[in-house]
Amino acid sequence: MLRLTFVIALATALLGFGEHKFYFSRTTIEQNAVMNRYEITMRFFTDDLERALSTEDEKVRFADDPYDPSFDTEVEEYIRKHFFIRIDNENIQWRYLGKQVESDITWCYAEINNIPPTNVLEIKNTSLFELFDEQVNEVALKINGRQHRMMLTRQKPSEVITN
Repeated sequence: MLRLTFVIALATALLGFGEHKFYFSRTTIEQNAVMNRYEITMRFFTDDLERALSTEDEKVRFADDPYDPSFDTEVEEYIRKHFFIRIDNENIQWRYLGKQVESDITWCYAEINNIPPTNVLEIKNTSLFELFDEQVNEVALKINGRQHRMMLTRQKPSEVITN
């Protein structure tokens, strides 16, 4: 058993698994046809979102007071700068509902009410690209009974779906 543990530790060190960080966020957009809205959930690693909101003079730490309303304002402003939805070439305004901090994951919630019939849907998400070249922002959509998956990167920050 000791020999196996040593081999795993050595392989991890040689391959660099211990030093590599995973740069990933996930956004889920689900159509609620009954309420005629899109329900949006964004999931970030808490330390990455804190770093994005921090300045040289002030470090953001949700653990200090996760219910501080100023954090919600900062999170909403950040997401508004980086997350966009266009329906049939028209920018759509979404409503920020709040966030929930769970240890190393922060969940952010938004919605779009009174959604128009959709022929062309474009999603753009540049969150955390300013911090990490390797950042991937996955977007999972459930619209009109169909599922779509986008992997947005710095090289391809948006994608279009045609119904």
